[in-house]
Amino acid sequence: VLFRSPWDTRLPPLGIGYLDSYLRKHGIEAEVWDCNIDTYLRFRMDQEALWNMEAAVFWFTEHLVADVFSHEADIVARRIVEADCPYVGFSLTMEGIHFAKLVTDRLRRDAPDTIILMGGPGVAFPEYRVLFPRGSVDLFVIGAGEEALRQIIECEVQADGSSRKPIPETMKLWRDREGDPDSPVCLSHELEADAFEHPTFEGYDLVKYLGRDHLALIMGRGCFRSCAFCSDKPDQGRYRAFGFEKLMQAIAYYKEQLWIGGITYNDLILNGDINHLARYCDVLIENNVELVWDGQATAHRVMNKR
Repeated sequence: VLFRSPWDTRLPPLGIGYLDSYLRKHGIEAEVWDCNIDTYLRFRMDQEALWNMEAAVFWFTEHLVADVFSHEADIVARRIVEADCPYVGFSLTMEGIHFAKLVTDRLRRDAPDTIILMGGPGVAFPEYRVLFPRGSVDLFVIGAGEEALRQIIECEVQADGSSRKPIPETMKLWRDREGDPDSPVCLSHELEADAFEHPTFEGYDLVKYLGRDHLALIMGRGCFRSCAFCSDKPDQGRYRAFGFEKLMQAIAYYKEQLWIGGITYNDLILNGDINHLARYCDVLIENNVELVWDGQATAHRVMNKR
């Protein structure tokens, strides 16, 4: 089970989409669930404002989250228990930590043998990971999670970090509190840019999202800037563009199979590779592709009016 916590409701989440596509490419089936959109649809009549960015303080306040979403955590945990999977992975932002804690409390009670993994930007740094109570999380996946998750499943990594099959030497393992057996094992594995698999969005009910005919996508990960305020660059590292052919194949699939009219690029920096971006624009223009797209970019000395 791959699980996504709050809060965007406009577009289907990318994190679990990339994980799911990568696992399927390597013959591993996973059930994908964007819990956030289902929770939003149940609460939007009287709590819709909680999904606005301005409500971040609410999600960071543990007792407020517990007061509003305690019963919802029961519903979420029950569905995960019924899935009866050996591993359950949470893809988290920082804002999702307290809700995830409510769910893991119930999983520990009702499915004690399930191995609980946490990944995503919400657990990228030790200061975030320490917010989870001792014993609530078995494994933390740090950085790009695709290959790390694949190895965890194929090598049958256990809650204590041991495995039933040999773990490749390319996998990094450590504990934030070295020598403390109660400190969850952290795992990380690098992934080359050409190895990423764009989501097919199988398992998503796209009509639930407010973006309607829009999807999110990324051209690459990382950034070449080092802005002091940014917590994403230390997590994602240097910028590397994904394979161009895979990108265009994904867009063609979305246009033909999902009837999408627009894409929001969630890259930290859309013009991290100017040549890549220019080639993308050329292909859209040359083939008269009708597509609305947007993303975050920065002023760059090699950019021109074109």
